[in-house]
Amino acid sequence: MRLRLCSLRTACFVVAFYTFFVALLMLGFGCHDYYVAPEYLLWLRVAGAFTVIILFLAGSCLLRAIYRNSGQLFLTWLVVYSLYVGYQITNIIWNCYYYYTDYDSVPEPIRMSVKCNFIVFSILLCFDILSIFVVYRYKNQTRIGRT
Repeated sequence: MRLRLCSLRTACFVVAFYTFFVALLMLGFGCHDYYVAPEYLLWLRVAGAFTVIILFLAGSCLLRAIYRNSGQLFLTWLVVYSLYVGYQITNIIWNCYYYYTDYDSVPEPIRMSVKCNFIVFSILLCFDILSIFVVYRYKNQTRIGRT
């Protein structure tokens, strides 16, 4: 017996707004870190800001793909979001490494931010992977983009 909470189309809408939520969460972490200690890891904040912009564009792509039934826009979201998941895995590993190797030389607010970032984005990684499967399944089920 399969439990079905909603249609795949509705789930794709949820994924689109989840994409916006993740972008806002990354923006919040970046702003907090910059406000608390602007001199630490500036390159990581620049990469995070770039990722936030890309995620907002990806969320917009997914919404347009759902409304227009555009296979190319679905594929664009899948590629961009898959790259984001790769970036997120790298970021989680970096935060874990940074937290344990430079523990004494980093101020307490940055240590707590790195720890929170590690915990939150490790949990969200499961939802990110699930999001990719949902959108991929919807694209295949509706046969969008196939001739």
